[in-house]
Amino acid sequence: MKKIILAFAILSPIFSLNACAPIMAQNQGEIMPQNPNPNPNATCHADSLQYLVGQNRKVLETMRFGGEVRFEEPGHAYTMDYRENRLRIIIGEDGIIKSVLCG
Repeated sequence: MKKIILAFAILSPIFSLNACAPIMAQNQGEIMPQNPNPNPNATCHADSLQYLVGQNRKVLETMRFGGEVRFEEPGHAYTMDYRENRLRIIIGEDGIIKSVLCG
């Protein structure tokens, strides 16, 4: 009985690490989808801010947002979770706003 418990205690962390490895490797190098779960009822109000697309990011310095906002710029890491009430503003390398969406 002691041998079984000892073997389980030794192998348990190895199996749990191996279970995570494919998931981590699978996400490496992937590009985050622009809107993985399009929802017309999303509450971030991105539709009313579409006039920002094509403008310089400096216009954002004078704005106030009522909810959660994430500014996405090249070279930064972001979570892949979808939140319908989060406003996402994607900014290109040139400092121009490329898209405004929920997620």
